[in-house]
Formats: sequence, structure tokens, C-alpha cells
Amino acid sequence: MIDTILFDCDGVLIDTEMLALDIEVNFLAQNNFFYERMDFARAFIGMDGVGMRAQMGRDYLAQHNRPMPENLFDDMWAARDAHFATHLTPVPNADLSLRAWKGKKAVASSSKIHHLKTNLTQTGLADLVYPNVFSADQVARGKPHPDVFLYAATQIGAKPENCLVIEDSINGVKAAMAANMDVWGFMGGGHVWPELATQLTAIGAKRIIYSHEELAQALTQLQS
Repeated sequence: MIDTILFDCDGVLIDTEMLALDIEVNFLAQNNFFYERMDFARAFIGMDGVGMRAQMGRDYLAQHNRPMPENLFDDMWAARDAHFATHLTPVPNADLSLRAWKGKKAVASSSKIHHLKTNLTQTGLADLVYPNVFSADQVARGKPHPDVFLYAATQIGAKPENCLVIEDSINGVKAAMAANMDVWGFMGGGHVWPELATQLTAIGAKRIIYSHEELAQALTQLQS
């Protein structure tokens, strides 16, 4: 029986993923480090910074036959965060889903905890989720490992088998499955690619949701 909802943040509540994707790919290209946009999305959306930095290091070595410059990753994220400060918006009607669920709920994200606080406040969603906001910063391993979901459940007194995760990424769905939680794939963010729904279903998502209007209705029905 589902009694707790765990929301991913980026791409589910806040439309960061499309903004980040464009900024990051363009910044790297300006520094002679090249990714196809959708290849970058498939590889890194939902991944925490530690895992992302490590994989990018391997990719840079493969492209250039030398280690990635130490400051490149941090400079890329600084450029992204500066853009977020003036361009960040919630995923349309994200507040509807947060308001629809009357039981226990939390945000469990790969983003750094201070970014979560800043971004949720900036987009007007903070009051709907605080204090139950948790980050991969607070656990040993980020997604696709289950740690952040299990940590969030423990902190709010929920059993993993009673949690439903709302996720937009392959890494996130894998993490939810590893945590022994039900998971729905969310396709309402601006960054999704056509085959993502099939990919999320193939790795365990029980349902695909295309908007927060649909999600709010489904969460209401779960409680009836």
C-alpha cells in the first residue's frame, strides 16, 4: 500500500534539465570537449555530480588522450548556476501534484542540497515540500544507487515498499527499483526524448505520466 511519495526534483518539479543540457553542452564545446546533445542527456540526466565528473573525465581522456582540466567541470557548473539564477521555472503545474498528495512526501534529488533549497525557493515550491528535502550530498552514493531514496524514506518514517517515486530519468528509475520502491516515469519536463517512455518502462517504471495535471489526478485516485 502506497503511503509516501518521493519526488525527484530536476525535470519533475523544476525544469532545470533542459536549461542545464543546453548550457553544459555549449560550454563544453567552447572548451573543445564535444557531446551530442541527446547522448549527453542519456548519459548524465539524473546522475549526481560525483558520478558525472568521473564519467566526463573518462570521456575527455578518450577524446583528447590526456586528463580533463581540473577546473573544467566546476566552471561548467558555475556557468549553469549563473543561468539558473535568472531563468529557472517550475515544471508546469508542479504545485498541483504536491498539493494533491495529502500523506507523507519528500524530495529526493541528485542535486546539491544548497541548490535544492535555492531552486525550490526561487520557483515558489519550497513551502510545499519543506523540511523534507534530501540530496545525494547526504549519502555515500548517488543515483543510480538507491541511497538517497532510502535515506529520504528513513528520515520521514516511511517503509521502502510503501513508497512511490516520481522520476524522469533512467538513473532515477534504476535507483528507485534498487530501493525496492514503486516508480512512475514522468515525461512532463522540457528535456525528454521520444524513446524515454519506453526506456523507463523497460527498466521498471510501472506507469508513464505526461503532465502534472495527470499526475495530480492519479495521486488523488491513490488516496480514494
